[in-house]
Amino acid sequence: MSEKVEIKVHLDEKVYHALDWYIQSTSYWVSNDNRDRSISEYIADVVEEWLKMEARNPQDAVDYIKRELCLLLDLEAEAP
Repeated sequence: MSEKVEIKVHLDEKVYHALDWYIQSTSYWVSNDNRDRSISEYIADVVEEWLKMEARNPQDAVDYIKRELCLLLDLEAEAP
């Protein structure tokens, strides 16, 4: 098993409540006493899967970086 690193994530209250509600309907839900653990495990899995997806096909990241640079440089982005 690999080492784990603990991080702190800030969510808007509205997003947190929606996430909490959602997780209670999934297999991630442990119990009311372990709400934070349930949310943490879900977020860790989502981030890991997103990064794997980006590694296989990084087009989302490329498009995002291109758009941001165009905004910063006041350029019009070319159509894909």
